Amino acid sequence: MHGIQNRFSRGFNRRHGRTGGLWQGRYKAKYVENQSYLDGLVLYVHLNPVKAGLVQDPTEYPFAGHREVKKKIKASLVDIDEMLLCFGETRKAARQSYLRAIRFGMDPDAPEMEPVWQPFGGRRDQALQADPDAVHVDFLGRSTDLERPSLEADEFLRRVCELAEVDFEKLASRARDQDTAGKRRLVVTLGVERWRQKGTQLAKVLNKNPDVVSWWVGEGIRRRQEDEVFAARFDMLDTELSALLTRGEQ
Repeated sequence: MHGIQNRFSRGFNRRHGRTGGLWQGRYKAKYVENQSYLDGLVLYVHLNPVKAGLVQDPTEYPFAGHREVKKKIKASLVDIDEMLLCFGETRKAARQSYLRAIRFGMDPDAPEMEPVWQPFGGRRDQALQADPDAVHVDFLGRSTDLERPSLEADEFLRRVCELAEVDFEKLASRARDQDTAGKRRLVVTLGVERWRQKGTQLAKVLNKNPDVVSWWVGEGIRRRQEDEVFAARFDMLDTELSALLTRGEQ
């Protein structure tokens, strides 16, 4: 990758009469350890131009492999059969599953959407579960984890909604306004990331498609990482819920 980047940079600078670095940072590679992660990466790469607002449909973006799957171009740089192994055992079934997952990724709240693909080789709710042995520590190696009692999904949602002053009925409704969407992401992400809730159980209580809840969690994680206000509210709600239950209040 160093050789490719170096050669491309020299050629680009020569053609455009410029000098200096071309790439923002060094090439990074992430080790893919399980099938569910690979499944998610394929969709992430192909939906990223849509999420970034560059295009409305991934078919319109020329620098990813979605157009090859859609058979929009003849010269393919992507091994379609290898990629589709993530989504099914036969080419036809896998392609249909992949395309439905893409449509879901573009509009996860669409009421007409049926449950979409389950990652080939693993279950999505398992991929979203927090590591039960994971311990958060500060820079001195001291545990920063709170005491978090085990809760059923319905009790967790009820407790969090009370603390956050969130209307549970609206949370479980088909409302699609920005405020409700933000509260959904806050509540379910807190449950999955910190309170070892299963996405499938949260979805059942909320009467939602499990894949919709999984999408909310992914968006919540992204927002927690990028939005300081959201992250602060996330941490405060986690602390308040833990303190409430530790005191044994009913």
